[in-house]
Amino acid sequence: MNKKQKIQRKAQLILEYGSCCWWCGCNLPPEKLTLDHLKPSSRGGTNSLENLRLACSPCNSSRGNSLFPPKHRQILLSNLGNTVSQDQHASTFGI
Repeated sequence: MNKKQKIQRKAQLILEYGSCCWWCGCNLPPEKLTLDHLKPSSRGGTNSLENLRLACSPCNSSRGNSLFPPKHRQILLSNLGNTVSQDQHASTFGI
């Protein structure tokens, strides 16, 4: 994705969701928000609007190629039993 495409996608996401981090909810000016892939590129995620959300730098960088930020991931893993799949937890968080 080139710089112009990133700017356009960020503007579209701000119109759709507001100028806040998808993960922690903090309101930030647009220049402080980053594009984050719900399904990471390294796991086959695309640059489509359906797979992109706005995130603050701490949330985005802390995720790595995980499907969740560490605080959500820790909660999910601590509650994860043999009867609930990771996909069911993912749908709870809108992924």
